[in-house]
Amino acid sequence: MKTKNLVLSVLILLLAAVSVTAGYLLFAKRSELASGWNKMASAINRSSSELDHNSGSDYAKSLTVGDLSPFSYSTLDKSLAKYQDQVRKVAANRNKLVATLAGVALKSDLTGVSEDDLRKVDSAESNAAKVVKAFNSALQLRDRNFKQMISLVKSDLGAEISAESLVAGDVNAFVPADNAVNAIRSRNYFYEGKLKDIAVMVEVPVSFGSQYEDGARNIAEAVDRLRATSYDLRNELVKVRQENEALRQAFAQNASDSTKLNTAIAQKKQDAKIYKEKLGIDANADPIPWENGSKEARAALVGRIIKVNANYGYVAIDLGTDTVVHQPMGKGFVAVNPRISKGMNVLIYRGSGKNSRTIARLVLNEVGDNVSTANITSETPAVKVGDLVRCEFYN
Repeated sequence: MKTKNLVLSVLILLLAAVSVTAGYLLFAKRSELASGWNKMASAINRSSSELDHNSGSDYAKSLTVGDLSPFSYSTLDKSLAKYQDQVRKVAANRNKLVATLAGVALKSDLTGVSEDDLRKVDSAESNAAKVVKAFNSALQLRDRNFKQMISLVKSDLGAEISAESLVAGDVNAFVPADNAVNAIRSRNYFYEGKLKDIAVMVEVPVSFGSQYEDGARNIAEAVDRLRATSYDLRNELVKVRQENEALRQAFAQNASDSTKLNTAIAQKKQDAKIYKEKLGIDANADPIPWENGSKEARAALVGRIIKVNANYGYVAIDLGTDTVVHQPMGKGFVAVNPRISKGMNVLIYRGSGKNSRTIARLVLNEVGDNVSTANITSETPAVKVGDLVRCEFYN
């Protein structure tokens, strides 16, 4: 029995020694873990402070070492969730900034810098510097181009363009230049039409475009020839007038001429009666012809759009000062000039009969012999070649 008690005592002593040793080792390990935990908490706090720097956020205030210590284990998940939220927002903002820089690089014609290159920590700063440099170069090139453009527009077109409007991307920045070009185009088209009319009158085949100077020279030479011919004709006209004067005096001396004239008048009346019968007009009726420029003449006027130039903002219409309409007169017609003039309002129609509808209302800004033009804008409804053109009634 004594021996058993002795053995039991030794075993208890050994167990106590083992317990003490194990307790010491656990305490040492606990100290090591606590130290590492505190280092990790400090690192998280410092990184959070760096992320807060100049960002307008203050996550680090709620991520102190105390908030992340083992003694705050119950609130640790909540604190770490704040840190994760901060990191996600910073990463999202970084990605947006990277996408923006990549877009700037693309617009600046910079190659060799991708979004991946801008995300890499080691090369992000140098690649961002390349983007900034390319963007500044693009701005300088744009400013030079704007300056040259403004100078050319002022010297060649006499129009003023605002540099501020160009930089701001104002859609109306080029309106003064467009107006100047449209005015030049309209004048050139009008002058070209006049020259073509002269070419037809002097019977000179001419085409403009790349051979504009040759065509103008041919017309000028033909006009010089006509001037010489006109001088000869004037001399002939003087002779004819002298002869007519001699004949007039001879007729004045011959009383029988009056009888001849009366006979001729009677014959003319008889001829007029015959013509009325042939035309289906009552012999006793005196039909009233439309006057030139009358409402009746303009109401009968129908033209067509023969050209649409949206780039220079005008349409060409096959109506002009030489255009005539035909007034029904019995079985025939009488030509009447509706007197188309600058500033006249016209209506554009499409379709026929019941399907006819009004497309637009325009104002003639240039009127030639057979062709007129009217300005159109981006707000003008779409017109096309072949659309009908009529005068507004109150014109």
